[in-house]
Amino acid sequence: MQKAQAESAAPEPAARGHRTAAPSAADSGTRGDPAGGRAAPESETSHTHAEAASGPSFTRAKKAPLTAHDEAAHSAASTAQLNDSTEANLNGIKRTLSAQEQIKVSQIRDYLSQCAQATKDGDVMRARNLALKAHLLSDELAKPR
Repeated sequence: MQKAQAESAAPEPAARGHRTAAPSAADSGTRGDPAGGRAAPESETSHTHAEAASGPSFTRAKKAPLTAHDEAAHSAASTAQLNDSTEANLNGIKRTLSAQEQIKVSQIRDYLSQCAQATKDGDVMRARNLALKAHLLSDELAKPR
């Protein structure tokens, strides 16, 4: 009984815009298959979305591992960006700060000073960690109250 109701509720295939006749030889293959089920020449080969985005695997060069110099350069750039963002956060605060918030600003300035010294000493990882700490505290202060 339920099957009969489901069949009567479904529209006819022709009403949904589907063909009711069997597919012709030209229509053989799966939907979206430009080769129609036959082996396609290399120029017609379809790729998945991931393959299309990354390009053919035979032309993709493997990335060389980062050298210590590359990592240090990236870390130094990241540190500078964090410091710039921290300063922008602090300069963007236009409200009167509470005593606790003023202590946080002092801590941020201390982290920035230590970061500059670590950078001067060539300790890029310590400098980045200090810059990150300062930035996180400045983000807390910059949130609207």
